[in-house]
Amino acid sequence: MLRSYAVYSAVLLAASSCSMKKNMDEMHDDTHKMSGTTEGMAKTTEELKKLTEDMAKTTEALKKLTESVSKTTCIMYRSLRQGNAKASRDQDLQDIANAKDVAARLADAAAYMQGYEYQVWSPTCIDEASRDIAIEQSAREMLAKIQGFIKDRSEVGATKTSDNAEVLYALAATLHYVNPLQAQFLKGSTYEVMRPFDMLVKGIELDQARNRGEVTTTDFPPYAEIVGKYEKDAEFILRVRANFLMAYAFSIADSDSFGNGPGKVEKIWRVVTSKIFGTKWSPNVDARTETEIRDRITTSLNYAIETKDALVRLGIDPMTDKTILKLWKDADFSQVNLGEMEKSTDVKVRGKAKAIRELITARDRLLAHGASGSW
Repeated sequence: MLRSYAVYSAVLLAASSCSMKKNMDEMHDDTHKMSGTTEGMAKTTEELKKLTEDMAKTTEALKKLTESVSKTTCIMYRSLRQGNAKASRDQDLQDIANAKDVAARLADAAAYMQGYEYQVWSPTCIDEASRDIAIEQSAREMLAKIQGFIKDRSEVGATKTSDNAEVLYALAATLHYVNPLQAQFLKGSTYEVMRPFDMLVKGIELDQARNRGEVTTTDFPPYAEIVGKYEKDAEFILRVRANFLMAYAFSIADSDSFGNGPGKVEKIWRVVTSKIFGTKWSPNVDARTETEIRDRITTSLNYAIETKDALVRLGIDPMTDKTILKLWKDADFSQVNLGEMEKSTDVKVRGKAKAIRELITARDRLLAHGASGSW
């Protein structure tokens, strides 16, 4: 029996030894695996470190690129201030004077308005000049140039045919033009986009407030000083703007069946006078696309309304051209079947109907102001 117990114990010990050896082998393997994992983690950590360093370099490169772009923008702005833009605007004025038709004059005038330095000013260029100074320089030049074309400030109608008058019409009609770069450069800043129109209206408003003692010298921007100094010229160009835009909208609405409107101010005047003693006239919307109706006729009327409203708000008589106002009063849209157009399955037809509705609304707003006597 002792012998059997001894054999059993030996077998058990051998089995235990085998199990322990297996466990030792497995632990050894696990240690090797852990070692490999640790090495892998170390390698990953090193890669992350390198990636972080690369990202830091990229960030630094982007910073330098941003600084370079800002520097280039300021160099461009400085270059513009040093004469490039001035020479370009002088050429634009010459082109306006030499243009043979209304459309060409308006295109050149739009380029002139977009070429002022403040229109491409960026907050990164504050060391070059403040924005107020840039606007002041624009106001000074604009009003000085306008003076050269004014013969009589009481004549603010929209149907004179002299070269000087036609240049003034073009400049006045395009006061709302903004250089696309202005909005881009001011994005994210506290500065607001300013149209040449806003410069004149805000300048008059601030000058009036200063005269009432409501604005201190420290809160008074330098451009308002210039506009206040030449306020009669600013009033004149705003009056001309409103009257011309009403006449221009009429000339487009009264085009022939091919969409041809009067190409010269002289022809606009002839069309206007031919209808003074008439009764009703029907805007030829069939000859115009939805975009033309909205962007050329309705927009012109809305800008005229905006301008006259601004003048009235400032206590200035807009001196509305009653002849043009009467023409719009006599405009008859009854021949346009808007109900049928709005039911059409053609999206273009429905779109055009909407544009005509907007035109009628603008015309009604124009007449409502005129009827109230505010104009």
